[in-house]
Amino acid sequence: MAVNKRAVGDAGESLATEYLQRAGYEVLDRNFYTRYGELDVVARTPEDGLAFIEVKYRTSDSDGGGVAAVGPRKLRRIRTLAGLWLEQNREGVQFSGGLRVDVIDIGPDGVREHVEGVW
Repeated sequence: MAVNKRAVGDAGESLATEYLQRAGYEVLDRNFYTRYGELDVVARTPEDGLAFIEVKYRTSDSDGGGVAAVGPRKLRRIRTLAGLWLEQNREGVQFSGGLRVDVIDIGPDGVREHVEGVW
């Protein structure tokens, strides 16, 4: 039976956004697509900063989990996408804190890890 990766990704992102909202984040955007790729979640942090969040769903953490799957190349892409998101949303988004990239690792039982500020 084939796995629908988009459906699995959407479910993981829904779990991540629910987790973020419970933690005091305000989710501003999901699935921001450009020709350079996609930002999974953009959220205002409880400290009034902006977090560009990569959500990784893994059935096992034997390979280091979702956080290990975000290397330097992926981080460069997220930084590019964050800049594009800011260009398109500069008028509508007010924030006083900093910018950062977070990674949320989702497993079969929900959020396993939220690493703040990987960049």
